[in-house]
Amino acid sequence: MMKLIVSQLGEGAGISLSDAEMEVLGLQIGDALEVTQQPDGSLVLRTCYLDQIELAEKIMSEDRDILSKLS
Repeated sequence: MMKLIVSQLGEGAGISLSDAEMEVLGLQIGDALEVTQQPDGSLVLRTCYLDQIELAEKIMSEDRDILSKLS
């Protein structure tokens, strides 16, 4: 288990990971993470593939009428 501290980062906040933690987690600078809060209050972090998100947004935009009828 890794204990991380939320720190002031300009006008917002951030979590700092060491190079070793980045390697263990398989992360690289610029990777996107999806954060989900569980019912018990815990947080789950998952890598989020931006190209897949952009593709999904494009499909949803182009096929908005069809998706609306299907829902």
